[in-house]
Amino acid sequence: MKKIITPFMLCITLFMLASISTFAATAYVKVIACDNTVSWTKITGSISGTNFTIGNGSQRAISSDVEGTINLNEVWSNEDGTGNHYIIVAMKNFVFSGCNSLTHVILPDNITTISQSAFKGCSNLESVVLPAKLSTIGNSAFYNCQKLKDINIPESVTAIGQNAFYSCKALTSINIPCGTIGSSAFKDCNNLKDVTLGNGVTSIGSEAFRRCTSLIEIDIPNGIETISKYTFSGCNNLTKVIIPNSVTTIGQQAFGYCSGLTSIHIQNGTIGSSAFIECNNLKDVTLGNGVTSIGSSAFKKCSSLTEIMIPQSIAEINDYTFSSCTKLTIVTIPNSVKTIGQQAFQFCSSLKSITFPNSITKIDNWAFEACDSLTSVISNIENPFTISESVFKRVHPTANPNLIYNQARLYYPEGTEDKYIITSSWNQFWNIKDIPVLVLNVSEAGMATLYKEYALKIPENENIKGVYYGKNIENDELILSPIEGVIPAKTGALVYAEPGTYVFHRSEDEGTVIAENLLQGTIDKTKTSAIEGTVLTLGHGKESGEVGFYKYTGTWLAANKAYIVLPSTTEIKNLGIALDEHSTNIQLVDNKKKETTTIYDMMGRRFSANVSLPKGLYIIDSKKVFIR
Repeated sequence: MKKIITPFMLCITLFMLASISTFAATAYVKVIACDNTVSWTKITGSISGTNFTIGNGSQRAISSDVEGTINLNEVWSNEDGTGNHYIIVAMKNFVFSGCNSLTHVILPDNITTISQSAFKGCSNLESVVLPAKLSTIGNSAFYNCQKLKDINIPESVTAIGQNAFYSCKALTSINIPCGTIGSSAFKDCNNLKDVTLGNGVTSIGSEAFRRCTSLIEIDIPNGIETISKYTFSGCNNLTKVIIPNSVTTIGQQAFGYCSGLTSIHIQNGTIGSSAFIECNNLKDVTLGNGVTSIGSSAFKKCSSLTEIMIPQSIAEINDYTFSSCTKLTIVTIPNSVKTIGQQAFQFCSSLKSITFPNSITKIDNWAFEACDSLTSVISNIENPFTISESVFKRVHPTANPNLIYNQARLYYPEGTEDKYIITSSWNQFWNIKDIPVLVLNVSEAGMATLYKEYALKIPENENIKGVYYGKNIENDELILSPIEGVIPAKTGALVYAEPGTYVFHRSEDEGTVIAENLLQGTIDKTKTSAIEGTVLTLGHGKESGEVGFYKYTGTWLAANKAYIVLPSTTEIKNLGIALDEHSTNIQLVDNKKKETTTIYDMMGRRFSANVSLPKGLYIIDSKKVFIR
């Protein structure tokens, strides 16, 4: 007789077959109490053969009052630790969440993932032995485990989830060899002092180390491209940060309120809004020419910052960028900047002088409000535009209510007085006059020449390494000697400085006349045909790449620049440069890894020989080299 299988019987058969392979079950796990007594505690999950998966994904797998050490290598079918031995192969979410009396956990080698919220809120958990094959620590895995202080992350881990160790307040050190670090992963770990990030770490999420108030220093790995928003915000004991050249983005408030931070060097990319807000011990900020934008409030209330050189790559100074930097005295604005945002330098009470390049097209409201030490405003803007009365409001005020910018003096380009007198609110200054200064742009090669009909005071600026005259020529090198304090009138000079814009003011002191100086110059633009002899101007050779004086073949010489004139019969086509008989030729080379062990930048910082150097001027094996 032929058997007929109904749909109902088929369902029963399939269910029975499925239940043979995997089914919900309970087992018993070994627990060692604080007094070393052993007990067996019920644990729920699912079984497939001898493989056991802990939990059901929606609630914890054991009782919340389990106390002591739980050993997940010891899971058996009977409540006395006998019967079938099960191998833990995986865990569902929340498996030990809220087990407030659990102190230690031993995980089996088969576990590759610690699930979401697995130990969340285990407030007395002190240590977890992580398996050597672990690859992932899930979201909130150890969230608020406030006594967790002993954990070793193996090299196999490639992902640490968001909030994974949030508020693990007893954690003092962590070593992360590789992988990704999720947002808020170590947030509020306020005893975390030692963080080691291996070169295999590829990303750090937002707020990852926010308010880690014991963190002292951090070395960002070379592979990191983005420091996300709030990553180190509130790490108020953080004193040292090494940012590699690979970083192209520093996010919003990434280092905000890091009050212990004293110096920062950023070579490339964008700086987000409030990135360094209220870093009130930050004194040394170096921005490379690879920095393309600085966000609003980026350095707001950095009350120890005294000087800032804005790189040539910046087109806009945003709102509040340097607001309330009360010790800021020197600001260098390059001719790449077009706009200055509202309140950009508001309450910079130590700022005495500011120079605007001709590139500026807009200065927004309150940009320099309450800069009450500002006495000199130097504008190279040839066609002044209307500005609000608030731009320089409360600038060095007097009792005269009829004048807005009472004690500040405005200097304008020669021949533009009529334009400034009729343009609001430039015409509100105490007095205005044409500029008795020379504005010098130093290129990336680190040298420039100048010549003026009146004496110039050498600025007190640490970025100016020296000012020199041409002493003599020896062995095809121009030997330079220093000029101190004042450059006399009609004296050609060479300035050796960090790239940027520098303002040389007219000096009432005439300085010491230099009897013999090989550096000549002209006051106005001059035809080379009017000069008898061979003219050499500052530049660099296309073949040698060295900075020096090279034979000039152009028709016109620029005004206020220095040059060398040699007899027409000379065979010299170029001269190297030496300072007081010690050769300092600067060689220009392409960016590449250097086969050397001694590399310093012009601030004295040492660089690794194994990395590609960013564009700039360096001392390499005692020679000056410009990497282009």
